Amino acid sequence: LPAKWKNYVGIAVLLLLCLFGAVMIKYGFALTLKTAIQKSPALQLPMCYVYAAIPTLGVLCIYYSICEMIRDIRANRAKK
Repeated sequence: LPAKWKNYVGIAVLLLLCLFGAVMIKYGFALTLKTAIQKSPALQLPMCYVYAAIPTLGVLCIYYSICEMIRDIRANRAKK
């Protein structure tokens, strides 16, 4: 791909990753709430602690994507 297209494709991929992170937050939070009353068999801890990793990962995906987009945009401006 030409350099100009690489920049656009890179931003599009990061936007899709943000969308995926938002879906993980939405449905992961719903799953976490549904499992709040369940307890793990061995430790008797609420299973919502385990399932809370899903929305947490969604937040981290969005954060990483935004940081990468900012870095890419700054790098592209520095080249011009």
